[in-house]
Amino acid sequence: MITPNGNDSNPDIRISITSSAGGNSPEQALNRLKEAGFHYAELSIEHTETIYLRGEAAWRKFRELADQAGIRFLQAHLPQRNSLCTEDEELRKTRLENLRNYCVMYHVLGITAAVVHCGGDFALAHGEDPATVRKRRVRSLLELLRDLPEGMTLCLENLPGDTFEDVEANLIECGNPENLGYCLDTGHLHITPPANQGDYIRKAGKKLKAIHIHDNVGPLFSGPVRQAYWDTSDKHLFPGFFYGSINWNTVLTALREVGYSGLWNLEIAADYGSGIPPYGYRELVLRQHRERAEFLFHYDPEAPVPGDPVNDFSRFQPISRKDLKLTFRRWKIHAEFSRYQVTADPVHGGRLASWKIDGREILFPNSAYGWCIPGVWMPRNLARLWQFGMAVDEIEETGSSIRMKLSGTVKKEFEFLADLPLVLIRQFSPDTVRTELQLKNIHPEKMPSFAVRFHCMTALTGGGSLPRGAVTFSDGTTVPRDEKGWIFLLPDAAENLADCVLNEGHKVPIPAADFTIGMPGSPEPLRIVFPGKQPAAVYFEDSKSGVMTMEPIFQVPPLEPGEVFTAVMQADIPERR
Repeated sequence: MITPNGNDSNPDIRISITSSAGGNSPEQALNRLKEAGFHYAELSIEHTETIYLRGEAAWRKFRELADQAGIRFLQAHLPQRNSLCTEDEELRKTRLENLRNYCVMYHVLGITAAVVHCGGDFALAHGEDPATVRKRRVRSLLELLRDLPEGMTLCLENLPGDTFEDVEANLIECGNPENLGYCLDTGHLHITPPANQGDYIRKAGKKLKAIHIHDNVGPLFSGPVRQAYWDTSDKHLFPGFFYGSINWNTVLTALREVGYSGLWNLEIAADYGSGIPPYGYRELVLRQHRERAEFLFHYDPEAPVPGDPVNDFSRFQPISRKDLKLTFRRWKIHAEFSRYQVTADPVHGGRLASWKIDGREILFPNSAYGWCIPGVWMPRNLARLWQFGMAVDEIEETGSSIRMKLSGTVKKEFEFLADLPLVLIRQFSPDTVRTELQLKNIHPEKMPSFAVRFHCMTALTGGGSLPRGAVTFSDGTTVPRDEKGWIFLLPDAAENLADCVLNEGHKVPIPAADFTIGMPGSPEPLRIVFPGKQPAAVYFEDSKSGVMTMEPIFQVPPLEPGEVFTAVMQADIPERR
């Protein structure tokens, strides 16, 4: 039995906040951040200028105070009144010298990520040629990078109006040096439609070295962003919690995907209102910021929710080895073998949510019914066995296979099926995918006969002719694709079973139900077999899009009290030639 692990899903997140949120003076900010429970902070523009003007001895003294308070400044924001794109050569040189000196101070303070506004937005807003503006910016960046302290990265922040490609062009023209990276400002990007936060993060990848996390409701102006007074929209609100409209699931998921290792820095406005008593107020707000950030940033939209009876997988331990990987994502269980990858979804009836063999999609993407057991057939009627999730009771590792047991019950509105216990067993091994359904009669009286439908959906291509979309049964019967339904009846099928399925289509008797399905791009078909009890019928339907469904239907005999009915379907993974 796989045992609990109890590990934090995100142990490396380092929550930070811009230091000016803690107070007007750097020392006051240190004390307040410490009391609020922060261990990391970004040195703000205001505090950068204050400390710099005190001289080098004061820099070292502030580093000592920060160490004593347990606050590490690994990220800092360079003053923004230093546009690198000016035409005035003397002014450009002066600004570069200022930035070099600030970076020297940052090195003394232990800062490794220096965030910079490259400037040029004013020039671009007033119609200057973008290529000319970029050329001046790149020249300045190269000179600054040449003298950057060892171990420090200069991080280019996206301003309102900047797309990823706008920022990326600077890195490319600089030659993509190791000490030049990105700082994503989530608020600035959100008022630059139609930018996507997740796409920006994934494109930046490992070059994303810093992040300014804050929220807003999007652009509150019309016209081009660079020509608008975007301060009206750039509110620097706390992320989520009904304050803004950024999709934080997208942001968090993408940051985890790229393995972001910088500070998770809140760039929150230090606007506390003149009418609010100052004593104790900032301390309270800072503590709330830290507690909310702990909740939000450690929330993994792909991870189980502890305590959820359906999808809490915290008691099961992932597996990672050469021949088998088992991982848990929110709502889903993912198994990976050398030849195929498959995902089970307990929340949606235990369906297989995805399935790839040798990189080819076997299931129709995003189907709500992929390889599940959603219903029962009765004369001229269809009812869902269950509508909600199944509990994951067991996950066992046997040799090189994974066996999971899920359970649920039929809803009360289904008359004689009410409260019927269902057990679904999914077993994944290197060369097979096996599904077993168990139904038990818990009622004191004998149950009438009905039928259980296994719903399979596959993604097949090949147009309107047979080749890869062909389905061939064990007796040699092959199905043409004519966009009508077919039902293949076995000798023990009830007479009225076809009436439950077809209004218009084909009825074909066959002696055995095992069949093969041609797969796109593969010389070998996927083989479906039924160990033990054969189905009573198999329903097939094809569509113009090339998507087909194959539905084995098992006839359930009248069950005595306490009797269990079992149906099994197995897919054999084709051997690679």
